[in-house]
Amino acid sequence: MGVRLPVISDGEKGLLSPYDDRIIRQPAFRMSVIDPSGAGDALRAGILFKLSELLQRKRFERVYLEDVLGLLMYGQAAGAACVEEIGTTPGVTSERVRKLIEEQGERILSETSIEGLR
Repeated sequence: MGVRLPVISDGEKGLLSPYDDRIIRQPAFRMSVIDPSGAGDALRAGILFKLSELLQRKRFERVYLEDVLGLLMYGQAAGAACVEEIGTTPGVTSERVRKLIEEQGERILSETSIEGLR
């Protein structure tokens, strides 16, 4: 069975995720870090939240690269929202995550690199 979407976070450098036969490298959101506590948990929670929404509409086998890029970006936005407040949860709201994606999402996607494994 195995892990289908491993994600390796590198904090302020972004993340790396092997998916299918590719490696996705996605840059981080640009933030003023106040408290990094909980950022990794918020990242995972954001990815799982968007994945649960996606899996209500389609099977994982029908999840495409653009879906994965959106999941990763949403997770990173949740992690970024987390670090702007003291504590692990006060900054992570759906409104804040949406605003970060509106403000920086195009840059994140344009700077994302996708490389083949071969």
